[in-house]
Amino acid sequence: MTQPPQPDQPDPYQPYAPPPPPTSGPPAGYYQQPVSTPPAGYPGYPTSPGYPVTPYQPQYQQPQQVIVVQSPATSGWAVASLVLSILGLVFVCCTFGAFSILAVLTGHIGMMETRNGVRAGRGMAVAGLIMGYVVALPAIILTIQIGAAGVIGSFQPDPVPS
Repeated sequence: MTQPPQPDQPDPYQPYAPPPPPTSGPPAGYYQQPVSTPPAGYPGYPTSPGYPVTPYQPQYQQPQQVIVVQSPATSGWAVASLVLSILGLVFVCCTFGAFSILAVLTGHIGMMETRNGVRAGRGMAVAGLIMGYVVALPAIILTIQIGAAGVIGSFQPDPVPS
């Protein structure tokens, strides 16, 4: 069973209860020590008269050095490989894989350029190579088959005249 709140204390269940009246003076048990200067010879304090006494000597730090890390420039060959492979994917029916073959060539150059980390863009070069090979190989095979069918179809024997 809980006891009812006293009249000088706010009710904990009433969030909008008025605050208790302010008291004058420091609270009971409060004691403030008088400020005094340390004795002469105290470490960290000056001993000459008239010199201001400070309880803290600031420690000066050197400013922190800011290190700026610049990423290497992106390889233009890698970007070209990615762009050409996308064009080859879109226009595969019109160009017979020409864009994709160029994407494979520029992708290999981009891979060589980004090998040692001198240039960035290795992922673009790899993506261009993969898409280039995926589109170029079927396009080349289909072009060869269509060409072979045309060549074979042109060699029809002449009918024998009777």
